[in-house]
Order: sequence, then C-alpha cells, then structure tokens
Amino acid sequence: MKEKTNILITGASGLTGQHLISKICKSSCYSDKQLILTMHLNRPRIAKNTDAFKLTNPVDLTCISSWTKLLEEYLPNTIVVLSNIRHSRPLLSAISLIRDSSYLPRLIIVGTTGVFSSYKSYSDEYKLIETKISSYKGDVLLLRPSMIYGSSRDKNMHKVIAFVNKWGFFIVFGSGTGLVQPVYYKDLSWLLFQSLLHPSLNGTFNVPGKYAITYHEMLQIIFHALNKPFRIMKVPLFAAKHIALLLSHAPCIKPPFSLEQVERTQEDKIFSYHTTQAVFHYNPTSFADGIKLQIISEHNYVPL
Repeated sequence: MKEKTNILITGASGLTGQHLISKICKSSCYSDKQLILTMHLNRPRIAKNTDAFKLTNPVDLTCISSWTKLLEEYLPNTIVVLSNIRHSRPLLSAISLIRDSSYLPRLIIVGTTGVFSSYKSYSDEYKLIETKISSYKGDVLLLRPSMIYGSSRDKNMHKVIAFVNKWGFFIVFGSGTGLVQPVYYKDLSWLLFQSLLHPSLNGTFNVPGKYAITYHEMLQIIFHALNKPFRIMKVPLFAAKHIALLLSHAPCIKPPFSLEQVERTQEDKIFSYHTTQAVFHYNPTSFADGIKLQIISEHNYVPL
C-alpha cells in the first residue's frame, strides 16, 4: 500500500485557509495524502479528526520547540505556512535542528506585498524574514498577496462595508489618490491549491488583484454596490496624523487607526503579477466583481 504523503497546513481556520481546505475536500487528487491542520493558540477548531485530516491541538507557532514536535511527529513532506509569514522563522530553525540533515520539506509560504513598502518600520521585518527564507536549501514557494478581502471574516473591506451600510458615508485621510490593488481571497486560495497540485512550482510570486484603483475609486465601487449615494468626509493629512498621535498616547483607549495606517493610505500599493500570470495562468477577480460577491454573501448587508 502506498504510504501517505503528509501535508502540514497552518492557518487552516482563517478565511483563505478554510476555502483552501474546502477545495481540497472536493478534489480527488488527495486520496493518497493526509492533511495535518494546525491552528495557532486561541484559534477555533474547524474540523474533526478523520482518515484524511489530522487536527492537532492548538500550538504556539512562534515557538521553535512547538515546530520541532510537529516535525518529529508527522514528518510532513510539504508545509503550508498560511497563518503568518513570521511563523516561518521558528519553522526554519526547527528544520535545522532535525537530526536527519536530508529532511528538507517543501515550503509554501504566504507572505505580503508589505515587503515593498517605503516605510521601513513596516517593511524591514518582512525583508529580513524573506532573506532567511531564501537561504533555505529545500524547495520554497513564496506567495505575496496584497490586501485580502472577500468575506465578513476579512479584516479590511468588511469593516468598510459595515460602516458605509450603517452610516452612509466614509472618512478619507488626505486626497484619497493612493493606488490600491486588493486581492479576492478565493484567488489566493486557488493559487495555493495549484501550488499543492504541482510540486515543481517554486519561486516568489506577487498576488495582487486584477486592476490598480485609487482609494477614492475603491470607495465609489463599494457605495455603488450598496446602492448608496457617494458621500465621503475628507480629513486633511496633517490633522489625521495629529489625531493618530494623540490617540496613541491616550490611556485606556484602543486607537481605531495608527499613524502608520494614516501614512500608508498615501502610498501607492500596486504590484506586477506578470510572472504569476505566466506561470500559474493567474486571472484575478476585479475589485468591482469581488466586492459584489462579498456584499451578496454578507446577508446583513443587503442594500438599504
């Protein structure tokens, strides 16, 4: 009987992770593979142990010893780090501690286009992590998605949709002319699925949305999808920065936004995906189509 291939997936309880697991469950290509789903501490369980799935107890993925225990117990052939690119650092350290120096599992890591940010306080950590990943002697596939959206479980567009649907306006810092290129979560999930199906695919790939649009245009699309008149309140950049600084020093208050977030709204976040398109035949969803799908899926946000 053919020995099963073990695939360890972290972040399986997240937005993209759950859709990836759903795609895998519907595929006939994984009958000889066992998926090991690992959640970080305080993450909800999403499945029960089955012949195809092995669900571990929540572990501290920032800890080298946790990774060492997982590697020694399951010896996964492929490891998908979907939880957080920062978790790849203790993972790489744990791999180096395995007695068998020939053990070099294939790594599929989800990073971020934040590595390209001109704000060093934001990008420097990601650059250091990518440098460490590049020194790994085994096969690595690194996907860099831009801002991920598409469900009430995302941390970005869901909040904007909720605010606009409730109050009928939105606040813009500065001119709103900064370019953005959000990626629909199912597009990232599709790339991960293809990466698992084709072990020979390795390298680094940007994963943005279909088109670059201004922040102003992005809001117009959301208002239109909600059938609401376009109303925005512009806050001058200097005032927004001042407010952010004051809130950051206020005791017992969790600031709704940080100085870095205010500054980065002025930064163009546009990325080429020619290589991703050529290698994966990547054809991402436009923001206009993706946000409509999100609004339809969120039953609480039926246009008023």
